[in-house]
Amino acid sequence: MSKKFNSSRNTILELLRFVFASYVIFFHLDKDVLGPDSVIVSLWKADITFFRNGFIGVEFFFILTGLFMAEKVYKLNELEGPKKIGEETIDYIFRKAKAVWPVFAVVAVIKVVLHILGGGSTEWIIVNFPSLFFLQRTGLCPRSYVYESWYISSMLIALSVLYPLCRKNYQLFTDLIAPVIGIMFCGILISQFGNLGTLHTHKLFYIYASNYRAASDIALGAFCFGLIRKINDRNWNRRVLISIELLCFIAITFLAVEFKGRNACGLLVLLIFIMVMIEYSRYGLSDNVPKKTGAVFTYLGRISLPMYLVQSVFRKIRPYVFDSFRYRTQIIVLFICIVLSAMLLDIIFNRFSALYKNKRVTNENV
Repeated sequence: MSKKFNSSRNTILELLRFVFASYVIFFHLDKDVLGPDSVIVSLWKADITFFRNGFIGVEFFFILTGLFMAEKVYKLNELEGPKKIGEETIDYIFRKAKAVWPVFAVVAVIKVVLHILGGGSTEWIIVNFPSLFFLQRTGLCPRSYVYESWYISSMLIALSVLYPLCRKNYQLFTDLIAPVIGIMFCGILISQFGNLGTLHTHKLFYIYASNYRAASDIALGAFCFGLIRKINDRNWNRRVLISIELLCFIAITFLAVEFKGRNACGLLVLLIFIMVMIEYSRYGLSDNVPKKTGAVFTYLGRISLPMYLVQSVFRKIRPYVFDSFRYRTQIIVLFICIVLSAMLLDIIFNRFSALYKNKRVTNENV
């Protein structure tokens, strides 16, 4: 077999990072600008909104996290087998946090400055200080300097439990434990709260519901990787699988904008699961993407996290700077500002990263 995984910078998944980060941003702008239940147009029996259910983009990122976690464990087990799992888990979590912290820290500082300029209380800054270390979803602080970073906090908490379980017994975890956790937690959340998009302040057994959400999707991502290995070991009709992948994406997008789409959260998670599974297998579309186009897709994927975090700044200043614009103009301008700011942050951090690497090389050669 020529290839086991479609994993060498899967350009389609990178493009989907940008797309689903945009869906989440649109979901927030829909609430901020239009109101939570605004319908743009009614087509037949469908009430079309501006991504009222765009929160489902978070499920894509959690599932992707679980998939990459399982792939890492699979490769480690092939190379060396289980070693000091506790130390390895801490190192894995630390590396995940370290990768996102610089952008988060910049946005957090901007948010604190805006809070002070707006006459906000010092107590808010002190009480939410633990959020600088992604501890807000542990319950140590009520909110975060960057509220949207709940996603990162819940992801790290879930990984700290699921990674060692996966590392201890990869086969048992991906074949049985992961799908049971994923399906059960997802079902419990939907039955208790109605959907996956309004969980931020809710708790279940004294634990934030968003932590269960992260654990559910990450477990499903690990299960997804296990299924990908099985798909790759058999011959399938590639055109049929790609058609299914494209239909899944179309259905996800439709349900993200359809008013009642949030009532089908279980279906949305399943569609994302299938789409990611097909794309990351050896049958995915990524190999057909031209090199230059792939470079663009990879870049868009790279700025998806800065986009997600920097939206917090523009949501903060929106009522003071953009509120006089018409709602359509406001959304377009806000999104362009978010993308441009993310691109600027990417340039700055790439420059600093290059300077730091050059300095390290120079010091090592001295």
